[in-house]
Amino acid sequence: MDVKIIRLISREDIIAEVATSGNTCLELKNPMLIGLTEQGLGIAPLSLVADTKEVSIKREHILFVAPPEEEILNAYKSKFGGIVTPRSLIT
Repeated sequence: MDVKIIRLISREDIIAEVATSGNTCLELKNPMLIGLTEQGLGIAPLSLVADTKEVSIKREHILFVAPPEEEILNAYKSKFGGIVTPRSLIT
């Protein structure tokens, strides 16, 4: 599972599996929006009214792609059945 954070030019952050990376588009599986909640960072469906299990985003709409931090990656993995990494007790 190659999970990445995708920052759009609209300043929205998406976390998703990057299925394929072409010259003009990124093909994403299970994309979720990242946002702030009362408890901190949270994830929500990309769209409440569309089937967004697989989406294509044009590269011209992307500011950057980066690996996610452990906390948000674990939230994403728990949503889609991946292996959650326990937090280290030593910092």
